[in-house]
Amino acid sequence: MNLPIAALATDLDGTLIPNLDEPSEVEALQELSSLIQESGLKLLFVTGRSFSLTQNAIEAFQLPSPDAILCDVGSCLMERTSDRDFRISSVYEAAMTEKLRDWSHTKICESVETAGLPLELQDSSRQTHAKCSFYFDGQRIQEVEDRTRRWILDHDVPVQMVISVDPIDSRGLLDLLPVGVNKAFALHWWQLRSGLDLRQIVFAGDSGNDTAAMTSGVRSIVVANAADSLIKAATDFHGQSEDLVITERRATCGVLDGLRHFIAR
Repeated sequence: MNLPIAALATDLDGTLIPNLDEPSEVEALQELSSLIQESGLKLLFVTGRSFSLTQNAIEAFQLPSPDAILCDVGSCLMERTSDRDFRISSVYEAAMTEKLRDWSHTKICESVETAGLPLELQDSSRQTHAKCSFYFDGQRIQEVEDRTRRWILDHDVPVQMVISVDPIDSRGLLDLLPVGVNKAFALHWWQLRSGLDLRQIVFAGDSGNDTAAMTSGVRSIVVANAADSLIKAATDFHGQSEDLVITERRATCGVLDGLRHFIAR
């Protein structure tokens, strides 16, 4: 059964956000906004950005207002209450609390400090109820990863570690999230409560942290500038299925082309 598309869920950086120096991408965003409205689709932003940084992007790039923002790598869900106003989903926040058992944000941070892990807490705008974010010396990534993993095991902390190095300033970035929480978890949680079938959702992305969502049963758009690892993961999962489109154009243009493809089917 070929279910009609009912929602577009999209990553922001490298995917929906246009390069303002590329007129074709700016034009594509305008066309995409019109297509979403004309088709009556729900729009979700699924991003590693914090809510405040997502709001900044909406204003700076004149993005269409989404129905929900699944931000901070799936650890926070914001629901739209009016054209530009959002509120934290208290039900989703309760689900995060349950996954963390008795480990509050404060308790996790205090335990990290007591253990002497070489981590520096990021500012409050980058923290959520269920995500603890830290900086570290990027040259010590293996040491930090090993010590943090040992701390998680020794103290039975119900978190997973997401670790990387910023390619711009070489600073280490480490997030502690409830086990199993990522973009796919948040997207599925929203989908179950929306009453939609997974295949009525199209997800667009470009990077490795989009892999979980793109291989979770939704239809998928991989934009032309996507990481090779994402292209491989999406291709391995979907195979020759028509539920995957790898676009010939980059970022915003690719999202537009992919959505047009699925709507036309």
